[in-house]
Amino acid sequence: MLILVALILSGFMVAVIFYDARYYIIPNWLNAALLLIYPVWYFVAPAPLDVMSALIMFGILFTSGFIMFALRIMGGGDVKLLAVCGLYMGCSAPGLHFVIYTALLGGLLSIVLIASRLVVPIYYAKSNRADIPLIFTMGGPVPYGLAIAGAFLMVLWLGKMPGLPLDLGALPRL
Repeated sequence: MLILVALILSGFMVAVIFYDARYYIIPNWLNAALLLIYPVWYFVAPAPLDVMSALIMFGILFTSGFIMFALRIMGGGDVKLLAVCGLYMGCSAPGLHFVIYTALLGGLLSIVLIASRLVVPIYYAKSNRADIPLIFTMGGPVPYGLAIAGAFLMVLWLGKMPGLPLDLGALPRL
């Protein structure tokens, strides 16, 4: 059951990456689904979860995200995704890893987009195509949901997420 929940969570993160990269939006139904899966995670996790720590991290990331949203630094879907992912991480070492991975992946994504936005339009102009994907248009926003989802997947599949046993070899095999 644990592997199934991890695969479902991964599938939702892949959907986040698709929607944010393609449309610059993270649908509310995706964030709601991730939120609704948390109680399932609570019951299937082989190690105990600290719900109070999870709620504190949720609150910290939502509050800081709301401030960034108010300053027009981050989109609303990104803020909701960040907070929901924080619920899974809690105020713990994995929570700190998640925040650091998100920042690092966000920086890397920004660098890649800056370079791509310089090169891709030249390619499209040379091939007489005018249908440049939105993500490669100069001056466009950074779809930060990609970094958030990537960081979540890293913490999950590296076996660092709260609720997972320290020894991944201890996980039951299917």
